[in-house]
Amino acid sequence: MAIVVKGRTYTNSFESIRTMAKLLAPSDLTWVTELPLKAAHAPLILHISCNVHYTLFIPYIAQQILKLLNLEFITLGGPENCCGGIHQHIGPPDLEHEVATKSLLVFRRAQPKIVLSGCPQCDEGFGKHQVKGSPIRYSNVAELFVEHLNALKERMRPVARRIVVHFHDFNESRQRDSQRILTILSAIPGIEILPAQHTRGPGIHCSQYELMSPDDTAKMFAENKYRDYLELVDRIEFLL
Repeated sequence: MAIVVKGRTYTNSFESIRTMAKLLAPSDLTWVTELPLKAAHAPLILHISCNVHYTLFIPYIAQQILKLLNLEFITLGGPENCCGGIHQHIGPPDLEHEVATKSLLVFRRAQPKIVLSGCPQCDEGFGKHQVKGSPIRYSNVAELFVEHLNALKERMRPVARRIVVHFHDFNESRQRDSQRILTILSAIPGIEILPAQHTRGPGIHCSQYELMSPDDTAKMFAENKYRDYLELVDRIEFLL
């Protein structure tokens, strides 16, 4: 028997995240979803956010780099450690602060110095709701890699590629994230970064120049090749 869950509910959103993660996760990418009350100390926490479940190659590569740098870390993720971003979009908005604060308190169980994120939404969310007086630093993982860039350069090999970088310029936080990515890529021998064109886009944080009209936005998504994927995200079938 198949039960089809329709509409944007928390259960639907979080279960679609878990489902995609099971499909996309490399076999040797592992993480925990909850820290015990008396968790072992870890100087770094690599956080896998809800959105990053759709791009698990990011934390996978981050894990490999952290190992190369001989940095001690644990990986924590899942909707159990949400920054509140989904609650901000679905509502009610009061839940955003409550969920983010609970996640921040969970991080403190391991007494980390830094919580590393791979998601711009989490960079903003955890920064906005940071517990007052907390000694923990919250940053995008790209910031740490820039700090260790000299060590990483010693391991880099030439890569002959011409690339265009998709970056966000919605606010200062995302601009800093984008600049760090450009700094890392610029250090790789052989990489040529082509200038990104400022074009019309939908009214979301990825737009860089001129917003599309609501009608044009709706038409774009209706004709988009990812239409079937978006439908899968919104309507997950749970097989019993």
